[in-house]
Amino acid sequence: MTFLQYAEHKAHDDQGKTAYESINRLKSKGYSIKVSYAAVGELFKVLQEKEDKLRSDPMNLLQELWNRCKSNHFEMYCPSKEELRRYIDLVNRIRGTDRFIKPADALIIGQSMADKSCNFFLTFDRYLFESHDLEKVIRGHIQYKKYTITSAPQID
Repeated sequence: MTFLQYAEHKAHDDQGKTAYESINRLKSKGYSIKVSYAAVGELFKVLQEKEDKLRSDPMNLLQELWNRCKSNHFEMYCPSKEELRRYIDLVNRIRGTDRFIKPADALIIGQSMADKSCNFFLTFDRYLFESHDLEKVIRGHIQYKKYTITSAPQID
């Protein structure tokens, strides 16, 4: 939901404000902001679960999500044919190393790890950026780039 707060420019809570500031700082330094299709699916699932409260058609929610991604110049990312094998391997390693990571999170993290141009994975799930097991997977299988899971990326 923090992503949606950013997309709406409603950074009222600490996480929304941090996401807004981090994403704008990254954009100002020339970084592209990518959202994986797995993350979009997870966001849509959350929105759909709240559908009754929102009294909105799920297709309208999906269109709104798409419009927010486009209006904020977020790139949509899906592993290429060449990246797919590595992506699947990374997801299996993440799930095999740390069973407390949710399957959807493993898919999303695996996509960001497989993307050779991805340097940061922005999340507010404290468990993900403090997981020693996940850190071992990253250090063992991502040697070709700097890669960090964080709630506030450190950039020069």
